[in-house]
Amino acid sequence: MNKDGDRPNPDQLLLAIQRQEATETRGKLKIFLGMAPGVGKTYAMLRQAHDLKTKGVDVVVGLVETHGRKETVELIAGLDILPRISVPYRGINIEELDLDAIIKRRPALVLVDELAHTNAPGGRHKKRYQYVLEILDSGIDVFTTLNIQHLESRSEVVREITGIKVQETLPDSIFDVAHEIVLIDLDPEELLKRLQEGKVYTPDRALDAAQNFFQVGHLTALRELALRATSERVDQELQDIRRLQNVEKPWKATERLLVAVFASPYSEKLIRRTRILASAMGAGWFGAYVETPRQLTEEERILLSKNLALVRELGGTVITTMDESGAAGILRLARDHNISQIIVGRSKQAWWYRWRTKNNLVSHLINESKDIDVYVVTSDAPASSRTRGPISSLGTKFVLRDYFYVLLSLMGVSVLGTLLLPFLGYRSVGIIYLLCVAILALYVGRTAIWVAAIAAGVLWDYIFIAPAFTINFIQPEDLLLISMFIATAAITGQLMARLRRNQTMLSTREHRTASLYSLARQMTSAQSLDQVLGMAIREIELLMNADVAILIRTSNSEPATPHGSGSLQLDEKEKSVAAWVIEHSRPAGRFTDTLPSANAMYMPLTTANGTIGTIGVRPRNESQWTPELQVMLDTFIQQLVSGIERELLHELARKNMMGEESERLSRIILNTVSHEFETPLHQLEETTSHFLDKAAQSMPPQARNFGESIESNLKRLRRLVDHLLDMSRLEAGELKMKKQAVDLRSLLSKTLQKLELDLAQHHCRMLIQQSLPLVSADPSAMEQVFTNILDNFVVHTPEGSTLEIEALVQDRSLTILFRDNGPGLPPDDPDAVFGKFFKGAGQSLGGSGLGLSIAKGLIEAHGGVMSARNCEAGGAEFSVRLPIRA
Repeated sequence: MNKDGDRPNPDQLLLAIQRQEATETRGKLKIFLGMAPGVGKTYAMLRQAHDLKTKGVDVVVGLVETHGRKETVELIAGLDILPRISVPYRGINIEELDLDAIIKRRPALVLVDELAHTNAPGGRHKKRYQYVLEILDSGIDVFTTLNIQHLESRSEVVREITGIKVQETLPDSIFDVAHEIVLIDLDPEELLKRLQEGKVYTPDRALDAAQNFFQVGHLTALRELALRATSERVDQELQDIRRLQNVEKPWKATERLLVAVFASPYSEKLIRRTRILASAMGAGWFGAYVETPRQLTEEERILLSKNLALVRELGGTVITTMDESGAAGILRLARDHNISQIIVGRSKQAWWYRWRTKNNLVSHLINESKDIDVYVVTSDAPASSRTRGPISSLGTKFVLRDYFYVLLSLMGVSVLGTLLLPFLGYRSVGIIYLLCVAILALYVGRTAIWVAAIAAGVLWDYIFIAPAFTINFIQPEDLLLISMFIATAAITGQLMARLRRNQTMLSTREHRTASLYSLARQMTSAQSLDQVLGMAIREIELLMNADVAILIRTSNSEPATPHGSGSLQLDEKEKSVAAWVIEHSRPAGRFTDTLPSANAMYMPLTTANGTIGTIGVRPRNESQWTPELQVMLDTFIQQLVSGIERELLHELARKNMMGEESERLSRIILNTVSHEFETPLHQLEETTSHFLDKAAQSMPPQARNFGESIESNLKRLRRLVDHLLDMSRLEAGELKMKKQAVDLRSLLSKTLQKLELDLAQHHCRMLIQQSLPLVSADPSAMEQVFTNILDNFVVHTPEGSTLEIEALVQDRSLTILFRDNGPGLPPDDPDAVFGKFFKGAGQSLGGSGLGLSIAKGLIEAHGGVMSARNCEAGGAEFSVRLPIRA
């Protein structure tokens, strides 16, 4: 039979069983994980797919990206390939995974490459991994590939290492769904060699990658992240197996260290020693604190808080539990976390102190640890007998009040026994004393119970056993009776005291669990961020008897503002401490070593996207602020951050939905207005042209000027309507390209001739060779692109400005550069000029602000790229890059 403390955690056991059942009812997901592109994930996936196919497994290729790699293309041959679905986007068709075809085909295994890919707009799901989850729900196994930088929890670390923000990420919960993780490892030097040989990217992209992402230091760090993620996954699987099989002794597949944390100055040495050992062994480590019924002094509370903070600062994990015996609690935590080594300290003690505490913490751990190694570190200085750790104390604190209760109770029983002695006899009085000791155990500590039991025995003998008022055992049975009485009273009292302490710990645990459940439930039901923050403040105030303030930063440019329902009043000093915490993502304030003069303690609220705020807590009674409450606060903060993240995502989704709806209505209105303008505008143009042609010679000069002004403004209006119609067609994907072989130099010359009058006050120079490679393009669309760029030059540069047009041939693309010497682009965001209805600082109200946006859309519809930047010597440069016709 296992002891109660050694039984597996039922919640953890249930979770492990649910995971196992989930893998039996759904398809199995296998992830080929790598540190970077090019390590061979897709290659390994295809090789294993071929092996399974030779064994009779129905394998199909749902979507595999070859990226032009010869080895990958050769491996796809021989596998059944499902056709992809074509999704129109901005005038071009993008091929995506055909989910319905896969579910209808129902193969045993489907290959889906690049799990973190973002799908083209208009599909069923935004992310490819959502398609994979739906495939798994249909009972179909999936092989897929993933790079470590695409995991949400690792993306911020990758940005700090490489300086590159990863745009496509997926939640870490995908690892929980995966049935198997296969790490495809490759030495960074070998990967760089593959990059130079053109086996990863094309030569132009390979050069750019080698200068940025693909550096030895970056790849080594990414490799460590991938190895660590795989190790964590294996460790989780090991823990599940141990829980399912109810294994008590640790499986030392990997070293895991646990240090027992004391409320003692000597614990700092233990913690640092454990950190050094863990680092040398490459092992994970934990700092364990066991909450016992003994109340800590103010000095011990401060020491314990610093020691637990040191564990977190050095990279350890703090784990806590409640138990009457510190040693039993440590052993239970060690077994729950598969600990291989326990590090515990023992001070140099006098022989009499060691004899008095022979059943102390160290002895208990050594005797009961079984397969767990126990390392005892002896302190350099002798310990004071008054300094005890919260996990090593098996007694209770001396309290004068307890002895006053004992004295008062025994005096009352003695008086009552004297009155009832003629009627009951001295044996019955002994039973009353025994009852008194049992009742005292409900209110006083252990030491007081021993004193009460001995005192009750002595009083019973002295007052009630003949001869009275003497301590003299005439009969041997009286001596035995008194001895048995004292032993029975002491044992009964100790059992009652233990029950009382257990009840107290259970009540405390139940209260904290209920508070945590209440917070989680209210977070789930909250409808807005304001409700989440208000509920969190109320719950934390009730549980911790403290004043609370939560400050949230809505944007990086604005300071964090406190929530209105907080009870903690913040002056300028407190606000500056809160701002420091948000900026540095570290705790500060009271009970910490950073800015300790603050009135409250401030903890950062950190999400996957960074620190968004802080929570300030000031206990109303500092003596009640214990390390256990600090642990509870950490748990509350995790729940609060989850709730805040959820509401921020909901708010972002609502804004995106509103933005999409606004965009849709805008397109409808623009399209409608543009078409409604078309007919009357055409009639006005014909009427004005006819009027000027027929009456130009007979009308006075002033009237002729009015007519020419009307004609000029009608042309401007015509251009605006054409732009609106083009933008509507682009966004709806209705603008069809009639591509053919085009000589861009000839097309540019033709466009410049058409705009000769508009460019009369400017200078244009074409620095383009006579023969350029042909591109596959729609001539009318490209002419409009050039017209819009030249028109932008005329509007935004002063008269006399110069425009240079240059062509560059790079690999398989042709780039046309338009470089002027005007005022330039917005310095903070040059690409803002491609936004719809963007107006420059000096542009007249007559411009539409759509020309460059339409030009960029047309270039992208051709599979090209258009960008803008400011030149170092001044002016703006627009770049149009198109693929060369094969």
